[in-house]
Amino acid sequence: MTVAIAALCDGGKACVVAADRQITAAVGLEFEHPASKIETLGGCAVVSAGDALLAAQVIERSGEKLAGSSHDARRVSDTLRETYMALHIERVERGTGGLREPVRIRPRPSCRGPRS
Repeated sequence: MTVAIAALCDGGKACVVAADRQITAAVGLEFEHPASKIETLGGCAVVSAGDALLAAQVIERSGEKLAGSSHDARRVSDTLRETYMALHIERVERGTGGLREPVRIRPRPSCRGPRS
């Protein structure tokens, strides 16, 4: 489970952000990692939760769209949302539903349904 918290201070001119370092991979594997979950994107702090590989792709693609310049929080959050949705649609169209190859499920003989 990701722990992340942020608080505005100094009359909204500054922000304090904290996050744990536990990473979750697409296969459900969880482990502590030395890298921070807090990224800077368009002058805003971004904290990810869930699938770390997916989050990295969303942040990387969003960074390309924002081209490294500073933006307001609304523009950054809109870009992150749009990028996430586009990536999700790509994955669905590929038929993977995730970052892995499709899983082929073959029923065992005892699971084929009622016998006639």
